[in-house]
Amino acid sequence: MKDATDKDLYQVAVIDDNPGAIDVLRDRLSVYPDFQVSVCATNATDGLRRMAEQPPHILFLDFDLPDTDGFDVIRQIRSNPALERTYIIMYTAYYDRCSKRGNVFVEGEQDYLLKPIDPKELDITIQRFMFERRNRTTTGTIHPMHLPADDNSLMVVMTSTTAEMRLIRLSDIGYFRHNSRRKTWEVALADNTVIQLKKSTSASDILKYSPKFIQTHQSYIVNIDYVMLIGRQRISLYPPFQDDEALVGRTYLKNLQSRFLNL
Repeated sequence: MKDATDKDLYQVAVIDDNPGAIDVLRDRLSVYPDFQVSVCATNATDGLRRMAEQPPHILFLDFDLPDTDGFDVIRQIRSNPALERTYIIMYTAYYDRCSKRGNVFVEGEQDYLLKPIDPKELDITIQRFMFERRNRTTTGTIHPMHLPADDNSLMVVMTSTTAEMRLIRLSDIGYFRHNSRRKTWEVALADNTVIQLKKSTSASDILKYSPKFIQTHQSYIVNIDYVMLIGRQRISLYPPFQDDEALVGRTYLKNLQSRFLNL
């Protein structure tokens, strides 16, 4: 595969068991003069064979395929030296089904696109791909878009158990969660500890701590630097919070998406 600095077109592959969906995506991509759809397949076997013959720069991969699922395809791609640098976009209508079968991004995909395709969301996905290609290191390391900043600034948190004032680095805070049983907010830290906040602490108090904190649900406030993927009901976070669950409420979704895309 040629490097992204070459003047040639970016080669695109699409693997989707729905020929109509392939046609729609091809049509949407036709507005990007630097992109050329060179591989289309309706099953994984054919898609992998054709990609081996003509390695693409970017792959739009449907999760549900007739001969396997998207995670298996990703594992095969990442084990193939000729394809391992392919930028993979999981392309599906079923975020919830996909996430229940395994944490998104754990198999090596870089992005996610919901069906039916929204042209604005596709454009954002293309921009993220272009950003990654420009910032890929010489060793081929892939850098996600929104890696948490190493923020050493400190904030004061009042804990409930000892009424102490504790200093915490912003970069150590993944999210706040409301404990409905105790009726208090808790903060989840990078060292896997959870600190219970003072009982009088409210959501508005937490949001004043830092502009990095954004409410995503009546029971969740997240550090925007750790947001990796926004689904319809859940948020995927960067490590070390990749195994935790942060919820998204409908009334908070639009603001969250706007903040995330403007990072």
